[in-house]
Amino acid sequence: MSRLAATVSLVLAFAAFHLAPNATAATRTFKAVADAYVAHAHPSTNYGSAKRVYVKGGKQADVAFARFYVAGLRGKIVRAELRFYSAGAVANGPAVYRTTATWSEAKITWRNRPAALTGTRNDKGALRGGVWTGWDVTPWVTGDGAYGFALKGGASTSAAAFTSGETAKP
Repeated sequence: MSRLAATVSLVLAFAAFHLAPNATAATRTFKAVADAYVAHAHPSTNYGSAKRVYVKGGKQADVAFARFYVAGLRGKIVRAELRFYSAGAVANGPAVYRTTATWSEAKITWRNRPAALTGTRNDKGALRGGVWTGWDVTPWVTGDGAYGFALKGGASTSAAAFTSGETAKP
């Protein structure tokens, strides 16, 4: 893969080192190790090598997935954000959910997709195209480890496209 378009940015406060109140926080960015989408209309098809991931609500839903390995964190995480580069504008964007981090980019399909482990978080309204969009996942990222996320649409969610790791540029 040339460049992964989904990232998790973590802002760390080094509370473990008892820094002074005016100390600055560090930001770490982790690239997705896997991203894919699954389509209700094609339940046995794998889209792990697609150049875009799609999210669509309703009966013919598409769900986007991203998986990360986070390592080398020190201190308390004060903000974690899942970011995707939006390929186009949409009137009503998706929400983020936490999933397991055990799925395979080469094998994930609608039939074997991981279930959401949480309720909806940070449901988006209108999204601009050609920009990074972030979803707050702070409560779910607690330290070093593997993390899985899904972007899902509701009944009124517009079809959204985001660049994937197989895209040379965002």
